[in-house]
Amino acid sequence: MIGWILSALTLASLVFLLLPRRSNPLILIALIAACLLPLFYNLSAAEYFRGFFGDLSLTTQLLLYGALFSRFTGAPLYNCCEKWTLFSLIAITGALFYPFALGLTYTDPYIWGFSSYLMLAIVVTLALLAWQRRWYFSTLIISVALLGWSFGLLESRNLWDYLLDPAIFIYTAMGCLIKLFTTYLQRAKKK
Repeated sequence: MIGWILSALTLASLVFLLLPRRSNPLILIALIAACLLPLFYNLSAAEYFRGFFGDLSLTTQLLLYGALFSRFTGAPLYNCCEKWTLFSLIAITGALFYPFALGLTYTDPYIWGFSSYLMLAIVVTLALLAWQRRWYFSTLIISVALLGWSFGLLESRNLWDYLLDPAIFIYTAMGCLIKLFTTYLQRAKKK
């Protein structure tokens, strides 16, 4: 039930963020309701979305809801340094995690997410470092992911599924590559 509701919120938020900036916030409520209504074979758009993408990580969902918050209020939840550090960390982790988890080596980092104290210590340390840097949104993301994992909010019992998913890895990796490319072009113009 929770996964279905989160899928509806995620799908509605994605569609709303694709609309023009000055869209009425009531459209979001209508989109959420539309995502919950049955379509074909008594399945809603949220269930089709969930069937195609699975449960998105809490990291992905919080970044999406943070973008919604920023659109409604006009205030960013994080500064540029925090954003690119978070995106780089997600992209590097995904670039290392997915090939190893898919069998490139004998080491399988996915198994660490089932209750490895070392992984838990690393994630908590990252949250504390983010708090110390006053990156409160990153701290919130990690904390909510840990709390969600502790309470079994998603169907998975693996911490990785609360922190990382292919959609956020692809999004952040593309964002980092575009940022590197534009930075390179700007420096080349100055020379």
